[in-house]
Amino acid sequence: MNRRRTFWLVCTFVVLVFLFFGIPLHIYQARAFLISTVGAAAFFICGFQFLWDFESFNKIKLSSSLEKKTIPKETRLFSTMVFPALILLFVLLFYHEDKKVKVLKSEGAVSKGVVVYKEAISTSSIRHGTRTTYNVSVRYSDLSGKKYFISESVGEKKYKWVYEGAVVDVVYSQDYPQMAEILIGDEDLKKYLTIPTGDLAIEHLLSILGGTRPKDSVLNDLNRINYKWTLKDSGTVYTNERLEMLIKVGSGGLVYEQRSPATSRKDKDNIAAQFDFEKDLIRKGFTENATQGVNTSMAFYNDKYTINKGTKTKEDLLKPGDVASTKYYNVYYIRKISE
Repeated sequence: MNRRRTFWLVCTFVVLVFLFFGIPLHIYQARAFLISTVGAAAFFICGFQFLWDFESFNKIKLSSSLEKKTIPKETRLFSTMVFPALILLFVLLFYHEDKKVKVLKSEGAVSKGVVVYKEAISTSSIRHGTRTTYNVSVRYSDLSGKKYFISESVGEKKYKWVYEGAVVDVVYSQDYPQMAEILIGDEDLKKYLTIPTGDLAIEHLLSILGGTRPKDSVLNDLNRINYKWTLKDSGTVYTNERLEMLIKVGSGGLVYEQRSPATSRKDKDNIAAQFDFEKDLIRKGFTENATQGVNTSMAFYNDKYTINKGTKTKEDLLKPGDVASTKYYNVYYIRKISE
């Protein structure tokens, strides 16, 4: 092996080591595809130089021939190196993405972010038809209060689930807060957090009824059942935006709002929609009012409590150009019978 080929072999090795171990992860993640593409191109050039010691690119004729024996060796080597370079491109992307996930799991912090922009970009081609890319942009803050901005491509389902102004979770590196990931839905959260996924049942609501318990205690109990509840500024409204649930505590009773199971049971990202609150009421000893909707809105009752039921809808029109969809909600008014 002559010195020239030895040099290019060393260069090929150095390129690989640098791409996998020499680039700080937060720098790589900032321009992942660009760095991977440049790295794959450098690997291609170095590898090709090593395999064939040529003097000029003019010797590489990329024209095809009916007889394989007439194809120059340089051309065959040129074509052969294309495939390892393409494989390296994808290996780099997957390797560093997996590395990022491990770092965020070990040293990441979870913060609240606000969706500031979302966009669906459609592209058409004769070969592949129409393809749509869904982008979501979120603004979030680290523990010091410094603000950051992240934009990610997401699936169609997650794109429809969020809206501009929605509060979502963001996990970020405490050492490099600009390296982050948007968390939408249970599956994303479970990658980084052990989150409770219990069902909010009538006994939990009855423990809140009356508003005599400390608010922090109520909030902690709700978050032990399912993630994540927050207390509004008024101090009487608990909301879970991720699961689309709301509890409002008043002196006369309690209002509980949830996404209707009849319209959202197939939504795997909303665990609350899988739970049939009304069937659970009957299992817990409540009686369904057969005359509901005739002379009264009372839907369920027992010897201590009455539960009235209402419904509401919300047009989920997120921005001009989006297709509107209607969300249905059940609203339960729980009151204690006066003794």
